[in-house]
Amino acid sequence: MNTPRSLLALCLAAMLGAASLPAQVNLSSLTPSGDTYTYTENFNITGVTSTTTITGAWTNNSQLAYTANATPYTKALPGWFLSMVSDPTVPTYDTSGTARIGSGGAGNSTATGLLGATFSHATATLNETALALRNTAATQSALGFVIKNDTATAVDTITLAYTGEQWRRENSAQTNTLEFQYKVVSSFTAASYNVWAETGWSDLNTLDFTSPTVGATTGANLDGNQAANRSLKSAALPVTLDSGDYLLVRWFYSDADTQNVPGHALGIDDLSLSMVAAIPEPSTYAAIFGALALGAVAVIRRRGQR
Repeated sequence: MNTPRSLLALCLAAMLGAASLPAQVNLSSLTPSGDTYTYTENFNITGVTSTTTITGAWTNNSQLAYTANATPYTKALPGWFLSMVSDPTVPTYDTSGTARIGSGGAGNSTATGLLGATFSHATATLNETALALRNTAATQSALGFVIKNDTATAVDTITLAYTGEQWRRENSAQTNTLEFQYKVVSSFTAASYNVWAETGWSDLNTLDFTSPTVGATTGANLDGNQAANRSLKSAALPVTLDSGDYLLVRWFYSDADTQNVPGHALGIDDLSLSMVAAIPEPSTYAAIFGALALGAVAVIRRRGQR
């Protein structure tokens, strides 16, 4: 065994492995059905068998790490980002910098320490979770998803669907809204991405989710899986994703909702994002066939000159 060469090979392999880590979800990682690519995420976790509050650590574009019943778990979430306006440079789930996964009856029963964002769960199905935000005027968050078209073909007919779920009702008649926005960019750097501070977004109000349950005199936990506390959202995004482009989407509390402190806990669940490979225009086909014809003529002429 040649130790120096082996060591060099290991170093190169490590460097290549690090370089290959995606800065988002790549379209090529999805298995198409015909000409349609579909990304799905239900945010479900495993290992939760009690109603004890569980805390964990969130890592942008990577995972949620948590411990349940003395066993460590990870929920892989590549392409997902979270940031808070109180400290936008540090991805966090609440004011203590941790994620919380449920507590007590339905959703989160502890009102304090759950600002920013949280995983919530229902009593009957502890592992059936949703990614939720719960903001105040001082601590506001945004969560987002990034996908890159790393194929050679443009994609269009882009449709996003998800279920909006309310996991807590505060003692206020005011509604809260998770606003949805999107944008397409030609370059993206995950390490410096701040989903809250990013600018240049476009609104798509059809995909906003407004709290369906309000008007109580006291706050209460809700089961976001109940029909009265959830709503299916679906809409087509009016964009085309060319080869090399990135699609960025995000959810955040409406600015008008900062009057309600703290706000209702609103989450997203069962997300689906479908994209269809674009069909070239007839003029494109004509250009291709023309180029092929010219190439064939050139080959014939060269052969004739021999």
